[in-house]
This record gives sequence, C-alpha cells and structure tokens, in this order.
Amino acid sequence: MGTPEKNQNGVEVKYRMKNGSVLDIKSHDQDIKVFEGSDYDVVWFDEPPPQAIFQALWRGLTDRRGIAYFTGTPITEPWMFDLYQKAQAQGNAGMYWSQFMSIHANVKNLGEGDIEEGKRRIHEFLDAIDDPDEREARESGKFLHMKGVIFKTWNRGVHLIPPFAWPHTWPVLISMDPHPRKPWAFSFLGLTPAGYKILIASYKVDGVVEEVAEALLFAKDQIETDTGSKIRVHSSWIDNYASVESMIKKGTTILEELNRCVSPAIPRFQPAPKNVEEKISLFKAWLQVKNTKYGPRPTFLAFDTPENRDFIYEIEHYVWARMRGSKRNILKNTPEKDNDDILDTIMQLALVLGSKKGEYGPEDRPKPISYVRRHS
Repeated sequence: MGTPEKNQNGVEVKYRMKNGSVLDIKSHDQDIKVFEGSDYDVVWFDEPPPQAIFQALWRGLTDRRGIAYFTGTPITEPWMFDLYQKAQAQGNAGMYWSQFMSIHANVKNLGEGDIEEGKRRIHEFLDAIDDPDEREARESGKFLHMKGVIFKTWNRGVHLIPPFAWPHTWPVLISMDPHPRKPWAFSFLGLTPAGYKILIASYKVDGVVEEVAEALLFAKDQIETDTGSKIRVHSSWIDNYASVESMIKKGTTILEELNRCVSPAIPRFQPAPKNVEEKISLFKAWLQVKNTKYGPRPTFLAFDTPENRDFIYEIEHYVWARMRGSKRNILKNTPEKDNDDILDTIMQLALVLGSKKGEYGPEDRPKPISYVRRHS
C-alpha cells in the first residue's frame, strides 16, 4: 500500500494498492456529486447512508456487477427496511441478503481484549438510552422503523404468490377510495371457494370521475381468466366520502356520478362501512398464518405483480401516529394518514365481509357470495 492521499484538511481519502486497486474513503455528509460518475467493484457502508448516496454508488457498482456491504444499526434511513423485506422474500438467495449479528459479536474488541469488560461497556451504554425503541434496535438489531408498523405479520415470503389466470367462476369484489386532492385508489379482491382472499390487482389513478371510471373498467378487462372471459364482479364498494356533492356537477354526488359511468358494466358502487379500529383488526386476522389442511397459510394473499407494488409499499409503511414534542416516542392508537390509499380499499372490504358491530348492520351485508359450478 502506497502513501495515502489526503484532502486539504489532512484527512486520508485515497489509497493506491500495489496490485493497482484504488481505495476511496468518503463520508455521508459529502455532496452527492462526490459519489456520482465512478465505477466500483466493492462498496462498504459503515452505518446506513442516505438513500441518495446509496443509489449513486449502486449505479457505480452496476457495470462491474459489484457488491455493496452494510454494517450498522438500523436506527435511521427507513428505506433500508425495504431492502431487508426484499432479502426476506428472496430467502437471502437473490440480489439482497441480510444477517443479524449478536450485540456481543464484537465484544472482545470493545473490551480491548477483555470479553467481560466489553460486555460491561455495552450494557453501560444501553442502560443510558432512555428511548425503549432505540434501545431495542441497538440491542437486537431490529429495525426501529418496525416499532410503529401496524401490520407486523406481513411477510413478502408468505403473503405474496405468483399470479395465475383467475377462474372465471370465482367472484371478485371491487373497492375504491376516492380523494379530492390526490389520485384515487381501487383494487380487485378475488375470493376462492376455500375462503382465501387474493389481491389480484390494485391501482392509483388521477383525474375526474369519468377518467377514473374509464381506467377502472379498462383494468377490469385486463385481468386474465382461465377461459379468456371477463371476471365475475360480485359487488363494488367505495368509501362513504363519495356521498358528498360532486364539485364538478352540482346537484349530484360523486357516487351517483361514478355509477352513471360504470353501470351496467359492473354492479353499482355502494358506500362501504367505516370503522377504523375494526377494519385494522379484521385485516390483521386475514394476515395471520393459521394451520389449514394445505399447511400453515394466511387468509389473505396478493399476486406478486407490478400492479400491486404500491400496495406492498403501503402495507410496509403503514404506521401508528406518534405524539408530539417530548412524547414523540409514544404511539397513538390511530394510524398516520399516509401510505393508506390502496390499503384502505382492502380494509374496507374486510369490513364488508366480516363486520360484526358499528354502524354497519346485518341488513346492510352483501348478498351471499356464490361460486358458479362449471359444467363439463
């Protein structure tokens, strides 16, 4: 190894090896331009970097099929949680992989050769942390981001399945979440004779009612079935916000305007029940893995397709709201109003199919769902 190059502050920033390799040393507080425009074989991040820096260096690894290593505690940079989820879904056999180390893995070095002294220093440090969430993250390596996540049993490796041609005799429910200032969300939830709920496709569409209706009908006709025919839509549901007056056509509601556009191609939309606490509870039950005659499986599954990427992002970032000020580490019992558009369309179907209390009574339930027998 040759003499290191130093910057104007005297900090070592580059080493040139005898074999021709070059080692660059950079820090996360440098301008993003420093990380752009070079190719690399290996990148090692000591502690998670800002996402922009990771993406710049990831591009630099592409040409040489290089490798990036991360070592650190997942306190900040929640985007890394997404990479972790991908590693779990691929069983550490794909592009991403992860490993949690014991907090005592480096104890000998921390104690300068004395293992017990290293342990004492670690626990002295942990005891000084007031925030229990941060302590858990540092002690166990669990993502701090996971503390507030609502659907913790969601697992890409369990709940995502390869898509298949939908049997045309199996019913499909449509659910929509309208919004005055951002894209509308809608989803297609298929029901199987064995009782599984499968998210076939989900979308976010911006535009006026007519444009959203057109996109919905087009998306419906794109769903592949086993016979090539169109799916059998059992019922259509929408958030009760749609009952307000249309801002474009006075004297009519969004619901009336939407039904004018989609009927008779699909069943007319009905206002879905609204109960935040119950819909979360019901959907949690759908996600729970249970023993069945087919083995351990959840009730809810989703096709692993590009159409469902927004849903996957939302369910992995749907968190409990936090208190403000000095109590910011305390979680409320209400969710943040972010990352919930497509998720809301599915949770309101959980209420449609399983509500037992609240303003939605038995007389409002949909007609029994049937599975048409196929004749040979």
